[in-house]
Amino acid sequence: MVTEPALEVERGLSACGGNADLHRQLARVLATDITSRVDQLTAAVIRGDLVNAHLLAHRNRGACATIGAMRLAALFAAIEDAGRAGDTALVTRYTNDLVGAAANYRAAVTALG
Repeated sequence: MVTEPALEVERGLSACGGNADLHRQLARVLATDITSRVDQLTAAVIRGDLVNAHLLAHRNRGACATIGAMRLAALFAAIEDAGRAGDTALVTRYTNDLVGAAANYRAAVTALG
């Protein structure tokens, strides 16, 4: 089970060299894009395309971790690992969890102000 926080501001700030404005800007961009990113991954899973799901999860994991979106990063990492192992059931489970995690992330970014 993935239990990381929706947004670790300090981690994201560190990646942005301590620049709070830059971090907020990047966090907002991800908040705007996360629904389409989750939709793309979900479509790959529905098609049974675990190779593409694995690649999308890998790409998104890094972006989320850099911003400090640790719950999303952990779920994308879990999808990446499950996809690599060919475990369709786990990929599907974690992909379904992304919807709620994305909503929590957007709420956390909104709270940044």
